[in-house]
Amino acid sequence: MPILGLIDAATFSNAVGVTSGSATVTINAAYSIDAGDIIELSGVRYFVNSVDSDTQITLGSNYAAATNASLAGAVRRTAPKALSDFILRGATSVAASTQIIGVSLAEAKLAENKAKGLSSPGWWSYRTYTDAAGSTRHKAECIASFKDGSQVSGDATDDAYAGDVTSTITISSQPANATVYFPAGAVGTFTSNGAADGSRTAGTYTVTDAAGNASGTGADFTVVVAADGTPTVTQTSGGTGYVDNETITIADSSLGGGGGAAVVLTVTAATAANTFSVTASSTGSGASITYQWQISTNSGGSFANVSGATNQTLALTGLTATENGNQYRVRVNNSIGGVEVISTAATLTTVNNA
Repeated sequence: MPILGLIDAATFSNAVGVTSGSATVTINAAYSIDAGDIIELSGVRYFVNSVDSDTQITLGSNYAAATNASLAGAVRRTAPKALSDFILRGATSVAASTQIIGVSLAEAKLAENKAKGLSSPGWWSYRTYTDAAGSTRHKAECIASFKDGSQVSGDATDDAYAGDVTSTITISSQPANATVYFPAGAVGTFTSNGAADGSRTAGTYTVTDAAGNASGTGADFTVVVAADGTPTVTQTSGGTGYVDNETITIADSSLGGGGGAAVVLTVTAATAANTFSVTASSTGSGASITYQWQISTNSGGSFANVSGATNQTLALTGLTATENGNQYRVRVNNSIGGVEVISTAATLTTVNNA
């Protein structure tokens, strides 16, 4: 079947109405025409964008000739719709990402292309999209097949869709689960030098507004001193303004005043931030790797692309309780048509230390 040939055509027996600069065409109710067909008006072929009623259609572009309420000789052509759309409108249909690509016999034999549905030599309408669950889907339709089509040189522009060579993408380092404390500047975690000291007075003590040796202030702790003088420190609030490796000294006077050594806490400050990363590689000459991070807010039930997150790393800032339990993964592709690989999902845990 020719793409826009002179066969597979039917001339309308009645006139149509056209307006210069308008995409609206009036037709006779007896006409049969479908969206995606080609209609030839005054020798110019137009894509039928939609059939609005029995007597009106809308073209893919405005009618260019003079207004004529009774234009004779309109011709309907039923070319393959994917090609007619691509040629006449530049693939600006519902599937704007549709590509028209040529697949050679050598390309059709590659497992990477077969996985996308490109399974035989010919011209293909192809697009890829992300479904509601965040998975990559492929839609391929053979428009015109041919026997061999062995030539692949000069087709580099479609290599991301129909690769010329075998290419394997491998993830060697997966995104890792992370626990993040917020708000930024609070005490996130700490270590204690507290060892047994028989001079300490056993009991439970509340330490409030504990200042650090830098800029931190406001953290609160409960300290339980055992009979042998071993202190167990529990944080009850995180304060603000603390920095990594800042120290908080809890004097013996706050622990019963028995004459024991002070307890010193070394702080790791909360950041309310985290960076996920992945390490991937690809075989195949000239391959460059692309990334698309995704997020799940329903325990991995579905994923959605994170807008603009197309680097090897995903940096998150300003984290709060809202992000607790979110999962993150990354889709990895390459420029020469390798089969997409998706990383394992990493879980983000956020802890409020305010």
